[in-house]
Amino acid sequence: MARIDETGAYGVETNNEDGHKIHYHFSIYGFIYTESLYFTRDHETMCWELPNIWKIGVRLQRACSSKNISCHLSVKRIDTSSRKVRVSSTVRLYNVQLQQLDRVLSFPMMEVRSQQEVQRTSDPVLTPIEMSSLLGQELKVRVSLNVTHCHRIGQRYDPVTSLNARMEKIFFPK
Repeated sequence: MARIDETGAYGVETNNEDGHKIHYHFSIYGFIYTESLYFTRDHETMCWELPNIWKIGVRLQRACSSKNISCHLSVKRIDTSSRKVRVSSTVRLYNVQLQQLDRVLSFPMMEVRSQQEVQRTSDPVLTPIEMSSLLGQELKVRVSLNVTHCHRIGQRYDPVTSLNARMEKIFFPK
């Protein structure tokens, strides 16, 4: 039976001068024994100026006829701010030795407004021959999201200020 290891599927966010990079890593065990698996997470950026919330989804699915594996990436901005931000995303697949498999699913940097969704599909992302090389039936997945234009370039990130702003929103909602 196939399963996604949820224990390691946490988001790591780094802040830079014009945005945020978010990475999710997870492992899939026994994927060759199933038709479809879906990973989804909601992620709120730690932006001190314009926090934005994203629904990130990755679906791996086997085609009945060819046995190829396709990958579908869905990224939707779910906050309510009227300001646009820019976003790009990438899905990379690795074997158990952390060697990247050939195909990468991505979309380039683009402007996104609230409630807008971007979807991409790669078919195939894995062929049966490539799947047979996965030792131990383990597939490692890295989903990356790069968000920019949410705060002014050159503003220094202060984690205390960011935390205070978040706590204010929680305890003193408008």
